[in-house]
Amino acid sequence: MDFLTAFWDSMTNQLAQMLGSVTGAIVQVLLYLLLAYLCWGFLWDRILTKAGYKGKDFIWRFGLLFSPALIAPLDKVLSKDLYQWFAGFTVLLFYLGVVILAIVPWNRIKTEEVKLF
Repeated sequence: MDFLTAFWDSMTNQLAQMLGSVTGAIVQVLLYLLLAYLCWGFLWDRILTKAGYKGKDFIWRFGLLFSPALIAPLDKVLSKDLYQWFAGFTVLLFYLGVVILAIVPWNRIKTEEVKLF
């Protein structure tokens, strides 16, 4: 178990025990997703929004870029070999998302210039 996993478990374990096993596990996952979004997803959310992506284009690009944060809590559930396979796959998804973001033209909204004279 790495340091960050041990740190996260020590912070949320007491809360999970108070709520019960199933409810505590759900609360732990929701807290993790909130923290992951604030630390990792918000950055990509702002970049994609500034690039002008909306709707389905935004959702699937955000999914590609946020996929590494989604795979992290699965290390407790999956076997080591399966987890490593999923982690490698999400790295490829993230790389694909960055390449698409770099190559595909951004959907910038053109604003009309206001001429004073």
